[in-house]
Amino acid sequence: MSSTLPVLPEGTVLAGTLEVWRHLGATADGQLYAVLDNSGQRPVRRLLLARAAGDPPDLRQPGQPGRGALPGVLLHLPYEDQDLLLLDAVSEGWLVSQAPVRDDETALELLRAAAEVADEVVASGGTLTGLTAENLGLRPDGGLVYLGPLRPAGPAEVPDVALGLLADELLDPAGCWSVELSQLLGELHTGQCALPQRLAALRAAHWSGDIAAAVGLASDGGPYRAHNDDTALHLVQTMLTQGEPEAYDLLAVADGVGGHRDGDRAARLGLSALVSGLTMALAEADLAGEPLPAQGNGALFEALRAAVLAADEAVRGLRDDLPKGPGTTLVAGLRLGRRLFLANVGDSRAYLWRDQQLQRLTRDDSLVQALLDEGQLTDDEAALHPDAGVLTQCLGQGEPVQPTLVMRLLRPGDRLLLCSDGLTERLRDRDLASLLEQQPEAWLCAEALTVAARWAGAKDNITVLVVNLTGEADG
Repeated sequence: MSSTLPVLPEGTVLAGTLEVWRHLGATADGQLYAVLDNSGQRPVRRLLLARAAGDPPDLRQPGQPGRGALPGVLLHLPYEDQDLLLLDAVSEGWLVSQAPVRDDETALELLRAAAEVADEVVASGGTLTGLTAENLGLRPDGGLVYLGPLRPAGPAEVPDVALGLLADELLDPAGCWSVELSQLLGELHTGQCALPQRLAALRAAHWSGDIAAAVGLASDGGPYRAHNDDTALHLVQTMLTQGEPEAYDLLAVADGVGGHRDGDRAARLGLSALVSGLTMALAEADLAGEPLPAQGNGALFEALRAAVLAADEAVRGLRDDLPKGPGTTLVAGLRLGRRLFLANVGDSRAYLWRDQQLQRLTRDDSLVQALLDEGQLTDDEAALHPDAGVLTQCLGQGEPVQPTLVMRLLRPGDRLLLCSDGLTERLRDRDLASLLEQQPEAWLCAEALTVAARWAGAKDNITVLVVNLTGEADG
């Protein structure tokens, strides 16, 4: 609830040297002003926090130096029915006035900065109940400053929960978030980790530099197939506009399914239509005046979903020429900086190799996967099941597909693996992890995985796409 204190008129002179220059807004605890301090040789613009007389005093005493994001108090001035605190800070931005955050990178940067502010408030003996968007200013350099008031901490301060509540204020409630950010927000709301651990986790999660990708592709028909129905795609689009680059990587693997005639045609057409769909989404966003790479996660999810549906429709059109109507699986990753948007239909897969651990990022649309989900099969039984190749959906077959979408936040050192089921029908996840660990070069790793699957007796075509991510931090 904002303050009901009367607003000091612009031009009001206080203590003979302070002139109210602009009313910046109301906080839950008072009013905030930009004032001109004429006590020196030249005017200096500072912040003035006005509070109701009789409110609990601020822990900061006049003349105390500030602690970075916690500005000191230069002067405590009683004025009519108000207590005025002249802060040693210059800020004209207001965190609560910014648009809701729609992407993970901005959210992580704000939470990281807010965590550092919280650390300083706690170190100064203050409570975090005032850690709200209304009490945080934005410095000209983009950093955060806590305006106050600084009250004594209670016996049950939980910094994590305070950050979680701040995130509720700042993040778009309809936003679509990565797995990493969703997990972090859950930890903040439950106060599951201590302040130093959380700060370290936030610093590790945020990456402000560029990330580059080295990609390796390999494909093999396998020992038992005379024809290769797989298609792989790596597309890089970079646009330089107003001196700033905008770039995305599109990574995809498609597998013509079921032994249908012209499965290779379905796979190739599906990937071509996927590219066309994303190109159209980029053009429509530019026409509307907001480039797609700059939009929030939700817009990018919808663009990828629409492109997959366009690919499904294109492959469905093959029925006009081919009575049996070939289909194709599809696993596709759209990478914009740190954000990776994944779409999956069928049993081609995506994996993430991070910190010497392999994570499967996609879920198969297959009969065996459904039995696994219901607990009717173990992993070992699933690998030998006679219906392992039976899909519950793929492009170009039956009703329009419902792609599974997920977003992950990438960081340097991560490796991505996209593959057709020819790789995974004979090689288990532990085998993939071992080969990824042994071979650091992307193209050599892709070749090694393909050869291993062939020697293991893969019954289907084998296609592998490996991505190594590297980067250097800004500054």
